[in-house]
Amino acid sequence: MAFAVSIRSQILLVMGLLVVLTAGILSYVAYQSEKRALLEGVDDKLYAAACFARAMLPEDYHDGLAGPDSVSGQAFDVIVDRNNRLCLALDLQYIWSCLVVSNRIVFTTATSPGKDVRKADHARFFEVHRDPHAFDGVFGTLKPHYSSFRNEWGNGRMVLVPWVDRNGRPYCFGASMGVEEVAAMLRRKMMPLIALSAAVLLIGVLLSVYLANSLSRPIRALTAAAQRIAKGETTPNAEVRGSTEIESLSASLRHMSGAIADKIAALKESEERFS
Repeated sequence: MAFAVSIRSQILLVMGLLVVLTAGILSYVAYQSEKRALLEGVDDKLYAAACFARAMLPEDYHDGLAGPDSVSGQAFDVIVDRNNRLCLALDLQYIWSCLVVSNRIVFTTATSPGKDVRKADHARFFEVHRDPHAFDGVFGTLKPHYSSFRNEWGNGRMVLVPWVDRNGRPYCFGASMGVEEVAAMLRRKMMPLIALSAAVLLIGVLLSVYLANSLSRPIRALTAAAQRIAKGETTPNAEVRGSTEIESLSASLRHMSGAIADKIAALKESEERFS
């Protein structure tokens, strides 16, 4: 047996689906737009931090680096501590720099994972970076390179800004922000958007209910009139206002009702004449 669904339910279902689909599309577009704007802001912040980290060092810092003994452990710890404090002030994950020496990429500055230089858990001066392919983009083009990363140092968003020392060796400064910080910023950005989407969805649902009732009311009234005619009522109220089609159907029902009434009256008159 086919399951009959009222015209009101059908209209409500279609409009409800359209409302949900529209709200979903708008929310997705807004989310992508906010995410893109957020990442652009993060990238700008990381770029500024990388440039600032380079500016805190002597102008010829990388020019004079020849090997692991070029900078003492104590002097390197001072640089690391400065980077630690800068990361804490800017809510960053790491600030570092690397130099290409004999086809190897080595650390020339670093940041402590725990932001405490006394733990000695940071990369050592001239320590070889164990993910050289992370620098393919920056050293391959010698242009700032933005990317997301996942390695032994964590995962997040980073920028690498390149320079070349007076010996022709490429080096870069990098800055990164942890994926948790980026996600937290995105959640804060999305809260007003979620509230707005919920409000739009609620208004859309209420409007759908109102329109479903408005559109189905004349059809239900005509259906009730037709049912009364089918039961033998000769003077049903079949005058229903609405669209051109609804009013045309209402007029047709009134005409049909009047014709039936005339036929019944004629039959009664004929019976009385012959009785």
